Amino acid sequence: MFFHPKKATCIYHDKRDPPIGTILCFRGDPYADVSIFIELAHANNTTPLTSNHNWHVHTWPIQSASDLQPNRCASVGGHFNPYDVPVSETYTSECQKDNTFMCEAGDFSGKHGQLDIPDDLALVSAKHFFTDTTVSLLGPHTIVNRSVVVHASNDCSLVTASASPMLCIGHGA
Repeated sequence: MFFHPKKATCIYHDKRDPPIGTILCFRGDPYADVSIFIELAHANNTTPLTSNHNWHVHTWPIQSASDLQPNRCASVGGHFNPYDVPVSETYTSECQKDNTFMCEAGDFSGKHGQLDIPDDLALVSAKHFFTDTTVSLLGPHTIVNRSVVVHASNDCSLVTASASPMLCIGHGA
């Protein structure tokens, strides 16, 4: 019998740096599309809503030895791109919500849009739901044991967490 994970969870919980919350990826059976539920908000509820956050699956999990170092996000590598989608000067015009097969598998903001992050997890605007047809939770192209990076609006890393079948912890960048 083979183990087929049905979910991968990233939990952002470092109250020193925003945001906090969960990104849950799950599927009903081994060959179903992956559903993505996101619940993110700023840890400090006095921080106003921030918009236009890119978010991506990166090639490697964060390295626990470097989680507290300023350059810790360098350990996650580039965007997860198992199908070698060419990234050229036309990439941003080709990678769109209605043309997801022209996107890197890990380019969630290209396929599903950028995230807005409010100041309270209880708000509806803190919750997002997507279905992805180009990633998997099993096999050689799995997103399990990789990392999810939510970028700040200025494209610096806001938070990073590793995706595992159980639990993962990320620290703000």
